[in-house]
Amino acid sequence: RQKQVMDKILTNHFGGPLYLSREVFERCIADKAKLGVVNMLDDLFQQPDEVWQLELDEPRYAGRYVKFYSTGAMFGIVDIADPTKLQIVDWYFMAVNEGHPDAKAQAEAIDAQRTGQLNHTKLRG
Repeated sequence: RQKQVMDKILTNHFGGPLYLSREVFERCIADKAKLGVVNMLDDLFQQPDEVWQLELDEPRYAGRYVKFYSTGAMFGIVDIADPTKLQIVDWYFMAVNEGHPDAKAQAEAIDAQRTGQLNHTKLRG
């Protein structure tokens, strides 16, 4: 019999629960880049700079959390189809290396992720 492992529960910017299933966690940390930024998840979800609502192939209805840093931006994807159980389904960091020949393209790639309906922002302008 398989042992039932509880979801990890993080807190969003409204103080509500975000569920991170063991399955999603294991899949994501198998990627070295995602494992390297797992310690940034609490900051991302509790203090996002932006939250975008969008429609994807999977999950159908999603929230994309964004947190900007001097070295790039952290993104988290949350399945919002069931408002009583918001599920984290992915996260990733996109770097910007200032002074690098690709810095402009890196910044544009981050901007390209900022799509959908903006539901929350800490940014001005």
